[in-house]
Amino acid sequence: MKAPLLIVRSTTSVITSQCRHIGETKIGHIIVMVIEDERSLANLYALMLSQMGVHPEICRDGQKARDRIAEGLSPGLLLLDLYLPKVDGEQLLKDIESNPEYDNTRIVIVTAYPDLGQRLMEQDRRVRRVLTKPLELSDLKEEVKNLRSDSSFKPK
Repeated sequence: MKAPLLIVRSTTSVITSQCRHIGETKIGHIIVMVIEDERSLANLYALMLSQMGVHPEICRDGQKARDRIAEGLSPGLLLLDLYLPKVDGEQLLKDIESNPEYDNTRIVIVTAYPDLGQRLMEQDRRVRRVLTKPLELSDLKEEVKNLRSDSSFKPK
């Protein structure tokens, strides 16, 4: 029974590495930045997003996310964990607030601490939703569907 689990993890890792930068090179595709330090969750989100035809960009710590933002990555959706190594999610929200490239980016906080997420959502108009871990596939699908149906969203 353990062998299939190992195969799934291996497959997820391969899919994740293949999708990491693909959204930056194809015009008209939605990029979702997944900022999650837990490797298994980041890989699972990437797999789900890939199956929806979305291109995930994974950042496993806040500094990596900060670097990608500075490099000009402009995702349509940002899935943000709050407790991250190096730079936490709350600080990333402040950084993003000062970056005009992110004015139309939808932010979804994915956290085990929904009260903190709700407080941050009240402070930042771009935070559309707070999802409690473990994330339901249907919630992620709904966010991607909403993004695709938003006439003001223009994929890069």
